[in-house]
Amino acid sequence: MSKEQKGMVFSEEDIPDKIYHQGEGILLADGYPIQEVTFPRIRNIVNWKCHIKEILLCSNI
Repeated sequence: MSKEQKGMVFSEEDIPDKIYHQGEGILLADGYPIQEVTFPRIRNIVNWKCHIKEILLCSNI
């Protein structure tokens, strides 16, 4: 992101000057400081979708 883009999205926050790769980034959640995050790569999308459905079905009990 350019300096101007960072200022618009993350006003008054100190954003690291870093190039993030696939699955990496920064997270600004309401009331919390900025955090660097890494998300795992999903290798089997069909299995992952089944897993999500199982969780959603079990949470409705």
